[in-house]
Amino acid sequence: MRVLIVDDSVTFRSAIKAALLDLPGIEVGGVAANGKIAIAKLKNEVFDVVILDLEMPELDGIGTLTAIRDEGLTVTTLLFAAPTEAAYAKIRQALSLGAADFLAKPVTTEVGNIEAAVAKIRAELAPRVLALGARLGSSPKATPLPVSPAPSPPARVTSWPKIDLTALRPQAVVLASSTGGPMALERVFLQLKQPPRRPLLICQHMPSPFTKSLAKHLQELSGIPVAEGENGEEVRAGRVYLAPADWHMRLVKVGGTVRIELREGPRINYVIPAADPLFETAADVYGASLAAFVLTGMGEDGKLGAIRIKEKGGAVVVQDRASSIVWGMPGAVVEAGAYDKIAPLDECAATLKHLIEQV
Repeated sequence: MRVLIVDDSVTFRSAIKAALLDLPGIEVGGVAANGKIAIAKLKNEVFDVVILDLEMPELDGIGTLTAIRDEGLTVTTLLFAAPTEAAYAKIRQALSLGAADFLAKPVTTEVGNIEAAVAKIRAELAPRVLALGARLGSSPKATPLPVSPAPSPPARVTSWPKIDLTALRPQAVVLASSTGGPMALERVFLQLKQPPRRPLLICQHMPSPFTKSLAKHLQELSGIPVAEGENGEEVRAGRVYLAPADWHMRLVKVGGTVRIELREGPRINYVIPAADPLFETAADVYGASLAAFVLTGMGEDGKLGAIRIKEKGGAVVVQDRASSIVWGMPGAVVEAGAYDKIAPLDECAATLKHLIEQV
């Protein structure tokens, strides 16, 4: 898989290149100081993935994504963005233009030196690029990531009985998403127009400070209360809780009250926050009165949590392959047999709405 690095900073171009060294099947095929140079390279050479800075002279990340779309260029894009709340509006625009995922750009004053920057970039970037490599395979020209024509596999026979979701009355609902998740969550929340009768707890893989921005945006879309979960906070109906960046969100029962517990690292499934701690502890608290959704995302996060939920008698819904940006997380749950329903995103949204809003 050939990668093009686009960043106006020589330092960061070098750091990204160093972070990708020795990754199996990955070749850094070129670099560009701005989007204008990048578009010229994309027209004349074959690249599978572009790692794109959001803020650049000549032609910035938004302009580059627009040009990629308008020129009909076939490439998958990963975005680097400054870690500020103000940047989230541009990130959303970039995702709507076809960027597959985004990462927070390390601040050199925070990481201290270039070696630390390389280590931080590698920790965040390597799993994403390797996941893309596994998806794109050996094709010399990658299929655009949002397009996934392969059908979902047939349902597997498992030892867990399938639950009738139309008859389910859960006490709580949990949801996990990653690559493609912010746009998927937007589509889900556009259907939610009244406070949920059950708490909804979400783990979206996302760096700081963007979870706060995402929570604010989802609240604006739906008009229902959405906020980052706080340590020790009571879990209540009518609220949506988003796992904050850099913390694993878990549930504990103290007396008769369910509360949020935030824990620092280590990373689980290469990420923090991770879905497995939320799913597993929610299963322990709610048992068979829990429903879970696993939406688009790379890797296998959520698989072990889905297994725990099924072992406790709860229900699991996964997004299908065709509507997923990356069918890693939902695919892993299907492979484990720990699911009750596979559905397109809009059907997942309708099912979620029914489960959290029904009397």
